[in-house]
Amino acid sequence: MAISGVTDYTNTYAAGRTNGNSSLNGDSQAYLNSLKEKYPDVNITVADFKNGKQEDAYMFGSSGGNNIVIASNIIEQMASDPAAAAKYEKYIAEVPESAKIMKDGIAAHGNEMVACGTAIDKDGKVTYWSVSRHKPSKEDQSVSYKKQCRSSWRKSGQRRKRKKP
Repeated sequence: MAISGVTDYTNTYAAGRTNGNSSLNGDSQAYLNSLKEKYPDVNITVADFKNGKQEDAYMFGSSGGNNIVIASNIIEQMASDPAAAAKYEKYIAEVPESAKIMKDGIAAHGNEMVACGTAIDKDGKVTYWSVSRHKPSKEDQSVSYKKQCRSSWRKSGQRRKRKKP
């Protein structure tokens, strides 16, 4: 029996993703390999997302902070145009620092970073993304629940009546 959410997730994610091994021509593939050598701390992925669902699947399937996903036409452009290469390599070089900034910002709000990264889409638009988890402390949950109860009692005019001994 197939579980629809898992099957959809897997098929959607796999549909447009390549980790630098298939859809690029020889020069572009060689250039991608050189980028991976030049930036060993950065997880460089080439993907052509067909829709937002595929992009979301990539993000939710990622872990850590040094991720960048680049559209294949941008890699091909970088391989053939030194100006484009310089422009986009600047973003690749900034990935570790961007990840640190995102992680610190997420932690400042009491949350935990699961994954974050940079995306360069087929139009050359650069975006930053993150996946984080919020874990409120048990004390906060308890206090918040008590406040909610008190507030609702006050609004409805109900009060706890104590029994007299």
